[in-house]
Amino acid sequence: MCITDNKADNVFGLELGGKQAARVLRLKLVLERVGVSRSTVYDWMNLNSPRHDPSFPHPIKLSSGSGRCGAVGWIESDLCRWIDSRIAAGWRGRIRTENKSSFGQRGGRAALVATEGDC
Repeated sequence: MCITDNKADNVFGLELGGKQAARVLRLKLVLERVGVSRSTVYDWMNLNSPRHDPSFPHPIKLSSGSGRCGAVGWIESDLCRWIDSRIAAGWRGRIRTENKSSFGQRGGRAALVATEGDC
């Protein structure tokens, strides 16, 4: 997918023909989006790491560097889907407490209420 140079032809990230333009994020933006360290991201990608996450998106090569050298980036939509899956996994089975008694009353009990998709 190519993004046109003419800004008027690429309004709101859409290419000519109505397709969404793919955005590639470099490591710095990935770290900001995910909120973890560089080493954690590389642990998630390392097959030999105990923290390996096979669902974490693989980067794509951006330059023709040989071996381990060369620029890489992550496709934004892949990263967003991964983040959404982590959010969904974190909210499954989440419980919150609701106070059944009036606020500040002594001896009040809190009830555990299961929530599904509650934000």
